[in-house]
Amino acid sequence: MSGTGTTLSALERNWNMVKSAVSDVDDATMDIRPNSDSNSMSWLVWHMSRVTDRFIHMRLKGEPQLWSKDVWYEKFAMPEDADDMGMGWSSERTAAWQSPSKDVLMDYFEEANAAAAAY
Repeated sequence: MSGTGTTLSALERNWNMVKSAVSDVDDATMDIRPNSDSNSMSWLVWHMSRVTDRFIHMRLKGEPQLWSKDVWYEKFAMPEDADDMGMGWSSERTAAWQSPSKDVLMDYFEEANAAAAAY
C-alpha cells in the first residue's frame, strides 16, 4: 500500500471510530463535559472537523475552507474566523461554546472528511 493509501486508511479508521462512538449518543449527552479540564464530544468533533477542513483546503489546496465557502460558521452560530479551530481556547471559552444539533455537527464532520479523502 502506498503512503497515501496508508494515510487514508488510518484516517478512515479514525473517522469510523468517531462515528461509531457517537452513533447512539443524543444531543444533550454530546454536549456534556466530563470535568472542567475536558471537552465535550461535540466540541471534539467540531475541532477535528475544523482542523481537517483548514489543513486540506488552506494548507494543501490553497482554497477557501468549507467553513467559509459553505457558510458552516452560520450553522454553528460562530464568527467566520477561518483560523479558529479551538486551539488555545480557555476552559471557560470551551464551556461557553454552544454546539449546533448533532446532525449539523456530523454533516460538517462528514464533509470535511470527504474533502480529505478526495484529496
